[in-house]
Amino acid sequence: MAFLEDSLPCFLLRNNSIILSSSQETALRNFISRTIPDATNRVFGTHGLVTVLNNDAMRDIRNKAAHDEVLSRDEAQQARAWALLILGQV
Repeated sequence: MAFLEDSLPCFLLRNNSIILSSSQETALRNFISRTIPDATNRVFGTHGLVTVLNNDAMRDIRNKAAHDEVLSRDEAQQARAWALLILGQV
């Protein structure tokens, strides 16, 4: 069970990007479009939240952090920039 709890934050982030990019999640997409101004670009666009969440390099860094591995200074700075980019999207 500890493994599941440790993996949950990265699992949720990864699943959110899959769910957000799904064209079958119409209710969620409609809610986001009504709630977030310019959601077409900020969430679903080429440089939007879905694209940012799907960044494989950041997924690897997040996985290291989720499993209590020590991040290098560069990785920590990348993670910080990535988090600020996400905040800027919403």
